[in-house]
Amino acid sequence: MSKSHTLSLYALVRWGLVLLFSLVTLLAAFSAWQAGPALTRISAEEEVKAGRRPAYYAALGQMALEAGNYPKALKAARAETVVDALNFSAWQRRAGAATAFAGQPNKEALEALLIAYELAPFTSPTDMAWRVEYASTYEASMPDVLIDLTISQIEVLEEVPETFQMRWDWCKTFPDGALARAACATTPTAWRYQEERSGN
Repeated sequence: MSKSHTLSLYALVRWGLVLLFSLVTLLAAFSAWQAGPALTRISAEEEVKAGRRPAYYAALGQMALEAGNYPKALKAARAETVVDALNFSAWQRRAGAATAFAGQPNKEALEALLIAYELAPFTSPTDMAWRVEYASTYEASMPDVLIDLTISQIEVLEEVPETFQMRWDWCKTFPDGALARAACATTPTAWRYQEERSGN
């Protein structure tokens, strides 16, 4: 085969691959258009940039949250869970970002929180406190399984003396419900329900 024929064949193959790639891209764009603009339908993988470490996405998400840019925060959190899928903190950040974006816990937020629990049922007191405070803020939206898991966090925190003041504050300030009662059960001197029954 002559050199010119080899070059022509190479050019033909190259253009064929370019056309194939363009067709795949157009089909993907059309599918995304059909699915609608909702951010929750965007695949996390689409936001991952080659070579970025999990810390990059964690920092990006935190800055976006602080700036009130919830779509960007959610994209960063999704990307972080792709590149660091076994890190429970990444899933908690995704739960927080999805909640901020939606204005309340949605399916994505609750599923992300459940994954965080599966990866690390009990973590540092700081992380367990985050879980408790998140669940208390949105207690009406929490499924029973997450309420039960949250109560287990409070029960474990009872064994950490340094958390007494925090649990006392939860007892006094959480909205009336299962989590407030669980917090009060760990701080008997702050038992607000007993105080209400006695008229104090």
